[in-house]
Amino acid sequence: VVFPAPLGPSRPKTEASFTEMRQHIEGVLRGLGHECSFVEMDDGCTKDTFITGRSAFILVGKEAIGFLGEIHPAVLEKFGLLIPVVAAEFNIESLKNCEGIGKFKVTSL
Repeated sequence: VVFPAPLGPSRPKTEASFTEMRQHIEGVLRGLGHECSFVEMDDGCTKDTFITGRSAFILVGKEAIGFLGEIHPAVLEKFGLLIPVVAAEFNIESLKNCEGIGKFKVTSL
């Protein structure tokens, strides 16, 4: 999911956070007619990719449709990144099988 930059001069955002990305995901899924919840990943799932306690699976009903998390500082350092980074991924196709208050059609671009 890519969110457009605000109007005006383009500057990188330096306060990326798990909480902000979670709010964006909740908004997108709510807009598609689905309520979601989040289950924290344990240390075995993060595998030094995400910061412990700042990563979660995204659930719609009981189905895990994706994940999100703040990238671990060691990973940021390895790639020469100096600002916090948050990553998220969810499978929009899987929402077809989830119960929700709205329906949508997935089309090719």
